[in-house]
Amino acid sequence: MQADSRGKLILIPYRLLGNILVREVGRAYQRRGYTVYYGPENFYESEIVPDIIHLHWPEMFYRNDGEGTVEERAEMFLARLRDFKARGIRIIWTIHNLFPHDTYDNDLDVRVYRAVSDLADVVVHHCERSRDLIAENYPPRAGVPQVIAPMGHYKAQRNESDMAESRRRLGLPTDAFVFLLFGALKGYKGLFNVIEAFRGLKSSGRPIYLVVAGSASVSGWRGRFLDLRNRVPHRWQGRLRLHLGHVPADDVQYFVNACDAMILGHVRGLNSSLALLGMTFGKLIVGPDLGCIGWVLHQGQNIAFPVGDQGAMQQAMQDALSFDLASAAAANHAITDFWSWDHHADQILAGLDRVR
Repeated sequence: MQADSRGKLILIPYRLLGNILVREVGRAYQRRGYTVYYGPENFYESEIVPDIIHLHWPEMFYRNDGEGTVEERAEMFLARLRDFKARGIRIIWTIHNLFPHDTYDNDLDVRVYRAVSDLADVVVHHCERSRDLIAENYPPRAGVPQVIAPMGHYKAQRNESDMAESRRRLGLPTDAFVFLLFGALKGYKGLFNVIEAFRGLKSSGRPIYLVVAGSASVSGWRGRFLDLRNRVPHRWQGRLRLHLGHVPADDVQYFVNACDAMILGHVRGLNSSLALLGMTFGKLIVGPDLGCIGWVLHQGQNIAFPVGDQGAMQQAMQDALSFDLASAAAANHAITDFWSWDHHADQILAGLDRVR
């Protein structure tokens, strides 16, 4: 039985704009009687003292722009967190990554993650594999509850279009099989590996398209994509569609609904909200058997391949062309219905009750 939440304050110290996870976790807490407030400014400057702080990405407090050096911002973050801890405030840490995506295996990040793990009262994982990996890298204190709480679904994402309308908006033919590579185009997502695999696919009668949509966050990548598109054979060139730039939240539905399958090319990582997004929309996901990504894919009907195996990725994409998409949609809808944000919050609060 969960403790009385009346009058309890939870700080989720991240901004709401552009992140459905922060918003949906907060709403689930509110439905359980907690008062929730947000933003890094409330972590550093507010006089309001929370009962609970729920951390997600420690690196956002020092890797983003700000005053002082990265090292100084990291120390400021940890000092503030230790101050909260000394005042009896409970700290929840949800593990999203083993390392920040853009600074893989950096000594500073390792040190910060270890410090946060040592301060946490509850550690939240999206699957069992995460708990095993964290035990090797940033083991929590003995006796700290470690909660398995799968990430919630994307039913709050605007979804008012169908495939026909979405393809019309994006200029895609109605008879094509469309793969979608979506989200911020960062190096760890193996984007050029996906494009190379796409080039080797053999048509089963339908034209095959690959839509790449998202902002190129690494300098020079936009030019590399455009150069690649201009160099490919003419017969293939028109079937690689690039939408390089920020995709507004209300437009996400058109890209996801237009595709038959979403492809994830991650070469490292632990979780991916993109898998949850696609499965919520009833799409087949083709992705690596990597961390919790592979676990999520296996819970529905999707195609997983060994991470880093280029031939296996191409074969998985080839298999997608003849996959029972209706069956995949039914299975993926069913499992994401179960992965509600209310269930997610309940698992976390049950862990917090064990601390009390």
